[in-house]
Amino acid sequence: YLDEKGLLLDDTDLEKHDYIYARVSSQKQASSGDLDRQVLFLIEHCSELQKPIIIKEVGSGLNDKRPKLEQLLENVMHGKVNNIYITYKDRLTRFGYHYLETICGHYGVRIIVVKDMEQRKSIEQELAEDLMNLIASFSGKLYGLRSKGIQKLGKE
Repeated sequence: YLDEKGLLLDDTDLEKHDYIYARVSSQKQASSGDLDRQVLFLIEHCSELQKPIIIKEVGSGLNDKRPKLEQLLENVMHGKVNNIYITYKDRLTRFGYHYLETICGHYGVRIIVVKDMEQRKSIEQELAEDLMNLIASFSGKLYGLRSKGIQKLGKE
């Protein structure tokens, strides 16, 4: 009877939270306050937040093995997330945003992008930025491999 009248309490929603996800690429950006400013902006501009949990991460948006993003996705798949709030799409991931959006949508979770860029970038600008980020990412990996090789040679 209560279910028919819409009065039955659904206790699965009681354990769900909204998540604020903030990410910067470098420790320098984090220490200059960029990470905290993202979180503060989201808290100030999202009045509908319900029991928010804040996730802050330092790492490249190209890195697909970010532990805090993986933790967030685990929580989505276990039904613990209402909505995910981010400032811009690229804070969640640099590539593959629509895949994450589709997966989250399958579990009834919306990704809410709070800052809609007022100055839209041209396709050329976005492509140039993506290429620069790819080059920077692969360069970092290459230099990392080189330094490990040099360290290995020094031990022998």
